[in-house]
Amino acid sequence: MVPAAQADEPPAAFTQASDGTDFYPFAIDEDRLAGPPAQTALNHPLGPQDRLFVKQGHFYAVGPDGVPDTGDDVRVRLFGINLSFAANFPSAAEAPALARRLRALGFNAVRLHHLDFHLNDPQASADAEPKGILTTGPYPSFDPRAVERLRTFIQALSKEGLYIDLNLRAGYRFRPAIDGLPPLDEGRSQLADVDTPIYVYEPRLIELQARYATTLIQSLGLAGNPALALVEINNESSLLSAWQSDIWHGNDWPRTIPQAYRGILRAQWEAWIGRRYGSLEAACRAWDRCGDPDVAALPAASLFGAHAASPSLMQRLGNRLERGLEQWLPRARDDSAEPDPDGRYAQDFLEFLTQMDRRYFERMRQTVQAAAQAPVPVTGTQMSYGGVLNFDSQAAMDYLDDHIYIGHPSYANGNSWQSEDWRIPDTSTAGAGIGNLLALSLRREAGKPFVISEYNHSFPAPRGGEIPPLMATVATLQDWDGLFFFDYADEPQPRRAPWYFSLSGNWGQYALMGQSARLFRQTLIEPLAGQAVLPLTHARRLALARRGTINSGTLAADLEARYGATPRLAWSRQIAEKILQDPAAGDAPQPALADAAADATPDGSVRHDAARERVILDTDRIWGVFGLLEPGESLSGRFFGLRLAGGPKNQPVQVLATPLDAAGLERSQHILLSLGSATRGTQPGSMPPRPTALIPYPGKSGWLTLEPGPLSKGPSGQLGTRAPAWLARSDVELGIPLPTGDIRIYPLDGTGARRAALPPEAYRADASGGFTWVRLQATARTASPWYEIEIAPGLRPAPASTRSPRPPAG
Repeated sequence: MVPAAQADEPPAAFTQASDGTDFYPFAIDEDRLAGPPAQTALNHPLGPQDRLFVKQGHFYAVGPDGVPDTGDDVRVRLFGINLSFAANFPSAAEAPALARRLRALGFNAVRLHHLDFHLNDPQASADAEPKGILTTGPYPSFDPRAVERLRTFIQALSKEGLYIDLNLRAGYRFRPAIDGLPPLDEGRSQLADVDTPIYVYEPRLIELQARYATTLIQSLGLAGNPALALVEINNESSLLSAWQSDIWHGNDWPRTIPQAYRGILRAQWEAWIGRRYGSLEAACRAWDRCGDPDVAALPAASLFGAHAASPSLMQRLGNRLERGLEQWLPRARDDSAEPDPDGRYAQDFLEFLTQMDRRYFERMRQTVQAAAQAPVPVTGTQMSYGGVLNFDSQAAMDYLDDHIYIGHPSYANGNSWQSEDWRIPDTSTAGAGIGNLLALSLRREAGKPFVISEYNHSFPAPRGGEIPPLMATVATLQDWDGLFFFDYADEPQPRRAPWYFSLSGNWGQYALMGQSARLFRQTLIEPLAGQAVLPLTHARRLALARRGTINSGTLAADLEARYGATPRLAWSRQIAEKILQDPAAGDAPQPALADAAADATPDGSVRHDAARERVILDTDRIWGVFGLLEPGESLSGRFFGLRLAGGPKNQPVQVLATPLDAAGLERSQHILLSLGSATRGTQPGSMPPRPTALIPYPGKSGWLTLEPGPLSKGPSGQLGTRAPAWLARSDVELGIPLPTGDIRIYPLDGTGARRAALPPEAYRADASGGFTWVRLQATARTASPWYEIEIAPGLRPAPASTRSPRPPAG
């Protein structure tokens, strides 16, 4: 627990970083958080009426009658958070506190991730903390102490109103000598590649996974338990993804399948050929390969990587999502109706892999629902890991899922956890990143719930606080069904300073999370009324899969060329794909998409300014500004105005306001205003203590890193930082169309409690006396990420037509 003194005592002065940015130390006491920032009231303890099912393309709770598809069903949107590794196994004393912390942030779901990565030593001492659900015994050998801890934690989460998203296979690496499986090549002891998907097709491995899933669900008390909301079969992995990417790399991809596991895949391939063509001879004629002495051999190279180098495991883990910034680059459109013979061969192998993935997913879904004793919604893997053919392999799945990261760190030495040589791109969600969020809508299937089970713009991104509210905005406009931030932490205890991807300790991002939960769960912005359902035929899915991975922009380019549908269309209408399963089906008539180039919602409630890398939210229930403000520029919304207090250059702002009473912002007398900001840890060895500087990465324009510590051996400081945490000053003036005497604004401390109200000199009336500008962070003593605004009782703002003049709209 953070000492109360740290949370309660404001600093006397700002501390200036090397780039001229002012910082102030700030600590949030998560175990005492209450008042306006806490969203505890959004949840209630889960009971039988809360069991989820899929209805009309969304998640619903069965309601008081306990029966699905009746009149009392209730729509549920899951606003969740990931827990990784040891964070899933708090002690019995820690579990209730962790559950309360998550509830206070507005979360109503937890994704239990990487349960299977670390193996506990069954001979370890009684005080050794479990980091995983399994032991070093033959798979699946469960650690009774870890099972008991997680079962107790699930009960605590359920009591606080949080559902469970259960991940099955995420990180376990089969060890043939221990697990009773055929040996690996070259004397290796375990499958070296986490993502090598031998377990998708090898029958014994599938049976072991089914046993793991059944035992896990039953041991955790999740059979018939309404807390079990979702199950994910396989994290970021499929046969389709393997052949389309660098996992089975270049001309060596078959070699990553050990000899003892190669025959079963070939036998299944030959059986598929027989079903499709009737004979091998007919297949070789179709492929124009009858001169090949072994025409039924597995392909000699991956689909796109005949000359690709083999990446290391840690490079793949660290860099897998860095390509998010390039994923929407257009590709040439290929409208050839008949593929060439080589293309026919590649197409057939893609269809074979699709069938193998589908068989695996459906087998595991059947196992999960039998063990859960309920039709719990199940998905196979993420859309980024298989692409458009995942629409086929996951045809029987209950919902679709994907992951997205803005500015994912890149690690030069491949060791993400100890790297002293890493970099992040200098980018923002409100700038280039917003197109990536919008483009996720192109991966949604009409009639199925859509979930983003991992997203972040992680530390030390200066504008990382933008992603919770902007992700919630896009998901609300598109009427998606679940968001899971990655992650809260990788251990049960709260952080006191930024740490890799953790929300805990990254207070400038944390400050905006609770209101983001309200935005999504309570739809503070109305979902778009218009819809664009884009037909996607079987033939086009195969052609797109041959052309490139979904992250290279093939689907986006095709939809733009065919329908004029760009990611920007997601500002004006909900988007989904209509998956046509009939191989003979042709394209439907082109939808009318005349407004596809809009950069705002039809009602203007959300507006994007690409030049200023800025998004504005402007409704009567929520107001926000995320992006760059220019000196001398004033923005105004329905109620508030915003401008920089001073300074010669553009500054990024992250401002979010929501009413704390039942009124809209124009009538509210009680408002929470939050200021997100860059967060830093304390530079090792600094005296007096100061925030670690964010510096240009040497030799790479447009990339950033943290300054190295005194003992660093590389160009970067480590991403696990030291307390205290520091927040960047957001030196803005808030405009309120009321006289100065009618307003009281209180900075809040790290528990959500009021500090002294802003002093009179922070308020400045305009010439008319009816409009007030308030400098929130004029001094370090008034600096906070949260402000509680009170408007004098009985006062009601005048109608907009009679108010004092305000700044021009932005």
